[in-house]
Amino acid sequence: MKHKAHILRDEGSRFSRHLGIRYVSVEDGVCTTELDMAEHLHNVVGGFHGGAAFALVDCAMGAAIYSLLDIDELAATLEAKTNYIRPVREGLVRCTARVIHRGRRTAVLDAEVTAGGKLVAKATGTFAIWKNEA
Repeated sequence: MKHKAHILRDEGSRFSRHLGIRYVSVEDGVCTTELDMAEHLHNVVGGFHGGAAFALVDCAMGAAIYSLLDIDELAATLEAKTNYIRPVREGLVRCTARVIHRGRRTAVLDAEVTAGGKLVAKATGTFAIWKNEA
């Protein structure tokens, strides 16, 4: 049994729901999330805050790796790097994350954030994987 049903049913964490992140699809190591640009996500100059963009990336990456885990496995972000390419002022922001490599103890993922059909940010991340002892 995989975690996919749980992710889709609960739409992620309380944090992702608080931000307004929606899980469009989660399957076989790929996740697409989206978020409507809103005033509470603005930085001081009125653009999409880099922290909000990173949250979108991290949530998408987390769901992507969880779609490949067994029910007794857990994962968490070890590190991530995001390159911000262009500002977003309005509209829908979308992120697609993919598992590039899934090992026994770690996974490497990449993600692209787009808005209006243009690349907004590119990210890579490493996740730890372990058995849930509880």
